[in-house]
Amino acid sequence: MFTPTTALRLLDTPLESDYRNTLWFPNREAQTAYFLGRTIKTYENFQYIKKNNTIVVDGEVDLLYNCNYIMYQNNNFTNKWFYAFIDRIEWASNSSVRLYVSTDVIQTWFFDITYYDSYVDRCHSDTDVAGDNIVPEDFSSSSGMGYFQVGSQDMTPDFITVFATSSPTGAPNNGTLENGIFSGAGKLISVSISNIATLKDHLDNYVKQGTATAVSRIQQSPLNRPKSVSFAKHPAHLDCISSTGITTYIPNNKKLLSGAFLTAYVQMYGQEMTFNPEGINGSNISLQIGVDETSGTIGVIVNNYSNNNIAALALTAVIPECTWAYNQYKNDFNLHAGSNAIYNRRASIERSTARNTAALKTAIAGVEAAGTTASQFSTFNLARLALGGVGGAIGGALNSASSIAQAGMNVYETAQQQKIYDYGVDDISQDLTYITESMTAPAVGGVASSNIYLATGKTALSYGFKVPPLDIVKRCDKFLTVYGYKQSEYRAINLHARASWTYIKTNGLNASGEFPDDDMNIIKRAFNNGIFFWVYTATYGNFEQNNAIV
Repeated sequence: MFTPTTALRLLDTPLESDYRNTLWFPNREAQTAYFLGRTIKTYENFQYIKKNNTIVVDGEVDLLYNCNYIMYQNNNFTNKWFYAFIDRIEWASNSSVRLYVSTDVIQTWFFDITYYDSYVDRCHSDTDVAGDNIVPEDFSSSSGMGYFQVGSQDMTPDFITVFATSSPTGAPNNGTLENGIFSGAGKLISVSISNIATLKDHLDNYVKQGTATAVSRIQQSPLNRPKSVSFAKHPAHLDCISSTGITTYIPNNKKLLSGAFLTAYVQMYGQEMTFNPEGINGSNISLQIGVDETSGTIGVIVNNYSNNNIAALALTAVIPECTWAYNQYKNDFNLHAGSNAIYNRRASIERSTARNTAALKTAIAGVEAAGTTASQFSTFNLARLALGGVGGAIGGALNSASSIAQAGMNVYETAQQQKIYDYGVDDISQDLTYITESMTAPAVGGVASSNIYLATGKTALSYGFKVPPLDIVKRCDKFLTVYGYKQSEYRAINLHARASWTYIKTNGLNASGEFPDDDMNIIKRAFNNGIFFWVYTATYGNFEQNNAIV
């Protein structure tokens, strides 16, 4: 005769039949001991218990409402423990209770399942080093991005460079290579803005030689700056905008320190360049700074950038171009030094002619006042003197007026000299006219370029990361703590990646086991929906506890 020997335990556990949460055990012994420790009521030698059925047990219904789980062992057939949820409890009689149960397929077959590489949507990773997990998350973290400045480099343009097409003496510049580009305007001098006197002396040399127009460009640039700077592409913390200002935050999840969450930036003279730090080969972001004075630009190259097959990234900005003032009359006077000698001689003659003519007019006026030979001078004029008739007119009219005759001869001589020099100045008359017209305000060389960042003292090159505000960072950090990282790849199934709980969500679990297919289908649905595996401790369901990597 058959004697039932089934062992039944009614338990109080934290498990629920929706399979959102379950327990992880290192071995069967630990599993069995845990559930036995949750026993509320024990039944020995119970009749055979069928899977997913109803069970009637002795007891009062009000005393069993705290039971939500059973474990049983049909010892007539196997020593395996089966685990099931109590889905419903109802009164059967005053001394009996009916239990509706459904198998907990995960705990029942926990050590009978073989997992294969599967497409994992997200899970807790078994490593957490910044840069290891860089798959973008589904949530947006770009709202209200602030600047986490890691460092800066002073780029004040405190050097002035002069370019010219010739030397001060006029020797032409045959051309030079400036930063690999041919330029017909060679570099004359580079001086610090603290040494303006030296700069002025060099520019004055051009004016002294009449070659001021050879100065083609004056550029102000930061020539004395380092050529490169570098910083870690994964920071150790985040400086975030908060309600109280800038707050330093060390995230629990190192993914928040990677390009999946951060954007690297470089700023200079109002220009900005952003890029994914994960595109950098190596652990540091290296910036190379260059100045092209011939084009008036300053540039920054991000070295070792290979994302999307881009060899390098570049940022350029315009640096100030300067002007200078010089005496244009003095410059042109020196340029035309030969013709100026003739000009000065002519001026001297004109002054002598004026003086002698005035003396002659005075003598004539004295004779006319005395009534002597006044009529003979009525047709006398300066025009006839200029034509060479001075001697004849005076000789016939001033026999008794020797002073007048001498005065007339003086006028004649200066008039003859002026006629000679008139021929000499005809070919430089336009130069003389130009010189006269140029005696105006100083001329300006170069083209002024404005720069509001220089005017406000904001000339530093800054670099670092753009990060969300503190409240968003904290929310994202908490989400990653609970649900792990986005994976979106085929990988091994790890049910115990973290110390307290491990979350895993698949898209098509790949597994097998020697148990009914309907149970396997339930297991696959649980994984595809996302499930937490809690370590069998009293910390079940507590997301505030430490969840370090195992």
